[in-house]
Amino acid sequence: MRTTVAYWLSNSDGHPITILGRLPSSERWASITNTVSGSSPLPLGRQPVIAVGSTQAYVGLADSFAIDVFSLDGRRTGTIRRDAPLRPTTAEDIEHFKLVDSLGRSVADNMQKVEEWKTMQFSSTLPPYAAMIVDVADHLWVKIFPDSKEVRATWVIFAADGSEQGTIELSRDFQINEVGVDYVLGIETDTQTGIKRVKSFPLTRPKP
Repeated sequence: MRTTVAYWLSNSDGHPITILGRLPSSERWASITNTVSGSSPLPLGRQPVIAVGSTQAYVGLADSFAIDVFSLDGRRTGTIRRDAPLRPTTAEDIEHFKLVDSLGRSVADNMQKVEEWKTMQFSSTLPPYAAMIVDVADHLWVKIFPDSKEVRATWVIFAADGSEQGTIELSRDFQINEVGVDYVLGIETDTQTGIKRVKSFPLTRPKP
């Protein structure tokens, strides 16, 4: 199940300043019982990924490796594409998701999740990407969604004009929070213990 919702840009106070339009929301999984009904994002399903830089906003709807580009006044100015076919979801991918999703939850919460997983229909394909962030140089970094066999994840870097600049491999469980001129800063999660650690790596950029 996937509906359309409004997308907009807000200022630092949280007030909307630019409407991007109505676009698909996350792929949803509906839960209906005798007492309550609702929906939540479908695990391993198509989830929109958004990043905002100093001059452009990027919206990936996860149907394919296509990312819509918007100017900050709301005009759609192009699409970034990469030849990357969707990969089938395997049983190992689902089990890895369950492991990571269980981290930090109480026993009662995990028991409820186990019951939900029994009836859940997971997506047949993995999302094309897992995260996006714009660095200090206005380059867009896109994390290719890693499958369960990969211990490292590939980040693809695009210039503001959409041209691919290169790739960088980092731990699959490392989430980038900031990319400076000469460093990458983020949080890595230990999937065995759930412990999160702040890590920083040096970054060498090619000379112009």
